[in-house]
Amino acid sequence: MFSTQSNFKTPSEFWVNVYNGSSKSKVECAVDGSTDWQIIEQKEAPDPNFTRMYKLESQVQPPIEPKLTSPKKSMHLWHGTLPTDLEPGTHLLRVRATDMHGRVFYGQRTFRVAN
Repeated sequence: MFSTQSNFKTPSEFWVNVYNGSSKSKVECAVDGSTDWQIIEQKEAPDPNFTRMYKLESQVQPPIEPKLTSPKKSMHLWHGTLPTDLEPGTHLLRVRATDMHGRVFYGQRTFRVAN
């Protein structure tokens, strides 16, 4: 249903790509065992992961054919920020997406906080 991506502008920023997501979708996140789900905000922006891949591919010599299309704004991205008070170590980001029909989908990503 979706993928999470991190380490873009700041280490605490993350993006969630909800496939077939829309303005009628509700996307929430929780860290580790928390039952306090926080709503994250939908953003109209180019997919950061695709943008990074596009830039890397443009540097390949000889050029790869066919070329990727240039990044375009996506309507199925949500943006969030991790809590700033996490202890160093391994943590689990959990994401819950509810679509316009009330169906719920889950995903998760492990991440580390360094000293």
